[in-house]
Amino acid sequence: MEFPAARWCCLLMLAAGRVGAAEPEAPPPAPAPVQAEPAAPATAETAVAEDAVWGEEALMQADFPPEWQKAAETLTQGPRVVCSGVSTQLHTPGLLLVTPQDSSARGKLLFIACPISDGVVMKTVSVEARALKGATCLTKPEGPKAATVAWSNGESSVLELKDAEATVEGDLRVLTSKGTVKAGRHQGQAVSFSTSVSLTTTLAGCMQPSGLATNTGITTVTFTEP
Repeated sequence: MEFPAARWCCLLMLAAGRVGAAEPEAPPPAPAPVQAEPAAPATAETAVAEDAVWGEEALMQADFPPEWQKAAETLTQGPRVVCSGVSTQLHTPGLLLVTPQDSSARGKLLFIACPISDGVVMKTVSVEARALKGATCLTKPEGPKAATVAWSNGESSVLELKDAEATVEGDLRVLTSKGTVKAGRHQGQAVSFSTSVSLTTTLAGCMQPSGLATNTGITTVTFTEP
């Protein structure tokens, strides 16, 4: 059966229309990205006031309350280095409250911060072991005789200590030894080795069957010119 040419044209046009309808429309072009303007630099108000007084001048002008006097006197001596950290003293065997016995004591200082330094800070301090004869918790405390400081640059200092003095400030017993740097970094300088411990915590340890085996406090080590 033959179709007229005009009918063929109509069929072709209809077919073309169906195909075009079946094809999905192309998605619209994506919008061009918007260029963000650079953020303005943050301006923190950290500038020190022009009339601010600080450092040694502030130290000289301040009217210190009594509890600050000792710290102020230490700084007016012009210390080269001041470092503080958590100190641990070990007793073997532990000290009992009233029963005398021979014991040995040794200590160490960790978690050290140095608010005043020449850029080289303490890493650890090891306190040399010493013998305690017939000691109890109520015996007059003895300070360390020698200690070794390890510095952040790999150097060390050997401290020779004596003249321990014990004072009580509230619940804290403060034991301060003074001496010199016998060898190593800061050799020849004067040194102060001051440890504060809680009397309540100390007494609680002394009442245990094993005695006071470990005592923890805060130690401050200060180096000054002789």
